[in-house]
Amino acid sequence: MLKNFRKSLPNSWTADDAVTGGQIGNLRSPAMWVELNLANPYTRTKVITEARRLIDTVSLPYFDLFKNPADVVARLLDGSMPWTWEASALEYVCCFGSMDQALQLLNRFINESPSRAAEYRDALLRYRSDGTPKVWDSRAPARLAKSAITLGLERGY
Repeated sequence: MLKNFRKSLPNSWTADDAVTGGQIGNLRSPAMWVELNLANPYTRTKVITEARRLIDTVSLPYFDLFKNPADVVARLLDGSMPWTWEASALEYVCCFGSMDQALQLLNRFINESPSRAAEYRDALLRYRSDGTPKVWDSRAPARLAKSAITLGLERGY
């Protein structure tokens, strides 16, 4: 469904059905960097055991959440769902939730940082006049502005 939804968009962040990605430590609470060094033959077995434990206790339960898209949408809205790419979260909510929920999420993303709203408005004005760039900006406000235009969520700003 997500892949077909993205095909209907003029400039989605990807054309496939990828949902989100990142390193496993970002799925923990609190998020932390996880490094698994398999090079040392003396600790390799212990590291593999830890990797399997993380997969069983962190990754697989995260994947299970996607069995119920409405729960994922609700958790994205309340901020309890780990996610690394705002554009895909907004696309997911538009696809499996509603436009009003996507607008709620967009506003939550915009208001996460004091300077983000002004930068978002600047990018939105620039994209309205110049068009959205083909590539995705590394800065969150610009990504949010491009997503808002692509998804028709730019009302309110």
